Amino acid sequence: MAITPEMAPVAATCPEAREAMKYALVGIFCFGIVVEPFAISKALKARSLIASDPSLGGKGVANAALLVAACSLMFAILGLLSRFKR
Repeated sequence: MAITPEMAPVAATCPEAREAMKYALVGIFCFGIVVEPFAISKALKARSLIASDPSLGGKGVANAALLVAACSLMFAILGLLSRFKR
């Protein structure tokens, strides 16, 4: 029986996915407006690497980092807009 890419064992989580999650979590607490675009970029890169290499895992981590970073960036921008609107 041949092993298809779907059946291949997952070796490790993609390092870019872990970095994206670190950036996303740091961006929540400090410098979100600066750090979150880097987290979004890393998460998108991790998703493309995972899609191209079936032996890499961490798609859920990359998706979660993308969601956290996007929401945090949105709230940071809304916070800045509300300060300047007054």
